[in-house]
Amino acid sequence: MPRRPTPAEKQRVRTGCLTCRRRRRKCDEGKPRCANCEVKGFVCKYRTDLAFVSPQSARDTPATTRQYSTITFVDDSPAAAKGNQCLREHSGSANPVDLAEGDVVDPPSDTVLHDASGTPTAPLGRYHDSLSLRRGPDPSQGGRYAIQGRLDVASGSQPSQRGQVPENSNAEIDILRHFRYHVGPWIDLADPDCALGVQTLLLSRTHRLLQAAILALSSSQRALLAQSQRDEDTVRSRHFRKAAEEILVFPGLTGQAGQALLLIQELLPLGLRQWRDHLTPQLGPFGKTLPSPTALSEALGDAVFWFLFRLDIASSIATKAGRSESTSFPTLQQSQFLSQWTFLWTDCQKWYSERPIDAQQIVDIRSEEADQIDPGQNSSFPILIYPTPMALAANAVYHVTSFLLLTHKPRLLKALPGPRYLTSHIWHAQCIAGIAASNDSPEQWDPVFVASILLVARGMTHVSQHTVLLDRLRRITTTTGINLTREIEELQSVWRVARYDAEWDEQDCI
Repeated sequence: MPRRPTPAEKQRVRTGCLTCRRRRRKCDEGKPRCANCEVKGFVCKYRTDLAFVSPQSARDTPATTRQYSTITFVDDSPAAAKGNQCLREHSGSANPVDLAEGDVVDPPSDTVLHDASGTPTAPLGRYHDSLSLRRGPDPSQGGRYAIQGRLDVASGSQPSQRGQVPENSNAEIDILRHFRYHVGPWIDLADPDCALGVQTLLLSRTHRLLQAAILALSSSQRALLAQSQRDEDTVRSRHFRKAAEEILVFPGLTGQAGQALLLIQELLPLGLRQWRDHLTPQLGPFGKTLPSPTALSEALGDAVFWFLFRLDIASSIATKAGRSESTSFPTLQQSQFLSQWTFLWTDCQKWYSERPIDAQQIVDIRSEEADQIDPGQNSSFPILIYPTPMALAANAVYHVTSFLLLTHKPRLLKALPGPRYLTSHIWHAQCIAGIAASNDSPEQWDPVFVASILLVARGMTHVSQHTVLLDRLRRITTTTGINLTREIEELQSVWRVARYDAEWDEQDCI
């Protein structure tokens, strides 16, 4: 008996949707959704036809050998020529170095990146251990720049002559690492957001001038700390700063962050007493270093503003200088001064009494007990330890503020409320010295704290106190790079005069 044909709507196919095939149901192959999936409310999916091609044998495509003497990347845009002018100037004296004989693989396509305007955005350093690149100008090709390189299997190439910019990627990585773990935490004062220490590094990946400013500051600070690499780091800092000076006129928050970093580089070799002369034109009414009001809403702009504010306060404390005449308030009458002083004192003591638990000291050992714990240190300084460098700096600011207020207390003011020790400027001076002697974190040496130590050190009279404070001041120099040589000499001179006067008074009494 002949077989009857199956109607089309009842035929089973192997090319239906995956849902019907998995459910073993008939599929009309409707697309994008078959009728069965449409009625049942299922997700209708069809298999993708893939063609698998067997990998071609490496024998079929023999490797080509190429020898390069100069790799030239063409960019005829005016912005590119202007953006690379500064970098080409400081490396123009470098001698071209031919590539060694041998097979050289094709360079990756992302060797040099360009933004929408055509300006190269690749970082200054080529962070590749095997290839050391040297930039040299090509005067015959307007917007072109050449990269002469050689294949190095060692850790990196060394400068061929003294005074030349070392284009060693490993050296630049070390400088950036030094900025991240030594300079950044000190600038940010252990701020968990790490705005200046981390965000500037992230921005520098696409802003070469900002990266040059970071390298200039980090290499300069490392030159002040390490004796072994002082000459090399000094040369690097000069060339990186020359490359970054274009950021001084660069608008926007990135330019202001770079300007702040270059300003720190200028201040470190100087003493705190000389900071005022450099900060006044930068932070004055016509200064361009301060972030704009719109930039303060961002974390980086806020961090730049407050760090510059701390530098300004530190220089004022170190030089005992008030506000300049152009920005000072009108002269206050005696009653107004008394009212203002009382308000500041009350507000300051309120913060100290209501400070959060994470801003309070975890160890508080006063003079007599401190001498018993550490008999070798007969300085009578208290032992004060805080949970974080930020808490330490906050309490140090409280003590120096109280010290300054008590030093300039109005004559007509009656007795102050509260415990008597809080109204003693000697007690606050002892606390500042004790904080410095009890803690040794690199992040704690905030410029305001350093200036506070110099301020209260002048009133210390015992030789053991002088020894401890001199050790702390030298520690500050070896940790942060701030040059305190002149300040230490002035302190020693003040102490000698005070000791001579004390001995003369004793002879008079005899």
